[in-house]
Amino acid sequence: MLENLAGTYVSWIGHDLKIAVPFILLFVVLILRPQGLFGRKLVVRV
Repeated sequence: MLENLAGTYVSWIGHDLKIAVPFILLFVVLILRPQGLFGRKLVVRV
């Protein structure tokens, strides 16, 4: 869905670049939240 919306509404993203939009989004999410969107921080007690 994001791929089609990006190709339609963002003029500088052509047909070729609209395929890369989901991959760029996944890359940004992995950079900002490496534990995942709903991940929890692991607490280690000693």
